[in-house]
Amino acid sequence: MPGLINKESRGALPLSVCDITSCVRGYTLAMTASMTYENIEDHAIEGIFLYPLEENSIVVLVDEDLERTVLLVHLGLIPPLETVHVLVSTSSELCTLPCGGIRVRSPPACTPRRSSCASSPPDQSRPPPLCLASLMEEEAINSMDYQFNFQLEIRAPYLLAEPHVPHVLIESGDITPDEYDEFLHGRSDFIKAVKKDGSDLRKVRVPACTWAEEGPPSMHLG
Repeated sequence: MPGLINKESRGALPLSVCDITSCVRGYTLAMTASMTYENIEDHAIEGIFLYPLEENSIVVLVDEDLERTVLLVHLGLIPPLETVHVLVSTSSELCTLPCGGIRVRSPPACTPRRSSCASSPPDQSRPPPLCLASLMEEEAINSMDYQFNFQLEIRAPYLLAEPHVPHVLIESGDITPDEYDEFLHGRSDFIKAVKKDGSDLRKVRVPACTWAEEGPPSMHLG
């Protein structure tokens, strides 16, 4: 049962808001989870926070990085009807799937299953000793609706295709079709082709162009 736990009753405090900000850079995932819990009891309780970690994950602190499988934090006494904010930052190495992709999953403490049946304390006068392993095996359940926000940023290298460089650049111009034909007829290569046969209509064909209402395009030739 990951999340904020009542140490005495072994029950989970309800999660009201969870905000996750994550960034994938290559095969490394950096994730920051902000969780807000509510003590709905009318008396103070002693709270412990359980946060399981994925394989190859570390907890990022101010002055050090801790590599472990479970993050356990004793929060001490929580006043009645008090709101508790917990912020956890982790960094982990993502495993490659057989298809070559990677998978990003949110921790179970951040996405508990909504259930109307709240966890009840054991039917004993004295609660059993705190067993971390048994608590981690229990499913994370939340007794109330909660707000969940997830943000993912992906940073990865990519290749830019080489831009196509046209041999002839056509753009909107200000010459008329007749002026364009006159320009073509005045070129030296067109004149040489005419001299060989004498009939520019049979041997030299100028591609037909469909002009827009704004007029024919201008052509820049090398």
